[in-house]
Amino acid sequence: MEKEPPKYINTKDVVRLTGLSTRQVYTLIHNGTLKAHRAPKSGWRLNRDRVEEYFGINVYGAVPKEDTFIEIPYSED
Repeated sequence: MEKEPPKYINTKDVVRLTGLSTRQVYTLIHNGTLKAHRAPKSGWRLNRDRVEEYFGINVYGAVPKEDTFIEIPYSED
């Protein structure tokens, strides 16, 4: 039987899969672009399906599309 992938991934996974910096991922979380919740003692968790949809990737098996351009909204916070 094939193991089902986890429903949630952490920020390190998002950085690795997208090529964004950690700071860029946190900016997307804090400005509400990426929905995430804070897990006690273990950092931010993001819904895998939403990450796949937003970035146009398949977390388990594929790499980001070459033509994917991700604009990071800038804030003065």
